[in-house]
Amino acid sequence: MHQPAQMSAELSDPGRALALWNTLAPHRGSDGEHPVRATFITALDGAVTAGGASAGLGTDMDQAVFHGMRARAGTILVGAATARHEGYGPATVLPALSHLRSQDAPAAVWMVSRALRREDVDHIAGAKKAASEDAGPMSLVVPDVGAESELRSYAASCGVDVRLVPGDLDGFLPGAVDLARRENDGEIDCEGGPHLLEALLRAGLLDELVLSMSPHLYFPADVHLLPRPSGADMHSWQRRLRVVSAFSSDDGGLYTRWTVDADA
Repeated sequence: MHQPAQMSAELSDPGRALALWNTLAPHRGSDGEHPVRATFITALDGAVTAGGASAGLGTDMDQAVFHGMRARAGTILVGAATARHEGYGPATVLPALSHLRSQDAPAAVWMVSRALRREDVDHIAGAKKAASEDAGPMSLVVPDVGAESELRSYAASCGVDVRLVPGDLDGFLPGAVDLARRENDGEIDCEGGPHLLEALLRAGLLDELVLSMSPHLYFPADVHLLPRPSGADMHSWQRRLRVVSAFSSDDGGLYTRWTVDADA
């Protein structure tokens, strides 16, 4: 049986940090650069949370992959509900990887929502106050039809940046990706949650999936890699993915990188 290559999660060694950096290099991008990639961890049955949070699945190697992808990124996309639940704040770069990064500042974290909400403004305002001085920017990204003027004024009074993207509530993601490519140098990394991943896949926007498989099974599973559709949210589509990289680690997990076939 073929055994996948092994890598170490200890990135203080420059050689190991460089090996991970090169392993995570993208296969392709939809426009030749700034590819859209997603970083997720699942249990063996596809669950993306344990005890209500993804941290319950984590391994040392998954954390190394997570930081490696962040160091490569210019923009981090995260669904607003996931950002609030997981306690997201502005991004920083792991010192062991900072010398490999071409950009001076850390990636911009963009909380993506179908509408501007007061709780999202409050979350970013609080996160920015608690962030370190070397952290990157953090913004809300919403469709222009979902942003009431009163809430825009409230966000401005809180010092929270709101990016308005043309488009309706279901079709603004392509505009958000285009805006990220224009404003921020580097890859675009989606870190969650399942609804944002599904929307990117359904819209044909995702180039790669970087998937850590935690060596655990949890029952009952909370949330899976893709949401379970129901009622008006039912959509029928399929995508074909192809594995381009895989390795293991001493922690027992399997770490894979998949490219999304453009013609699937």
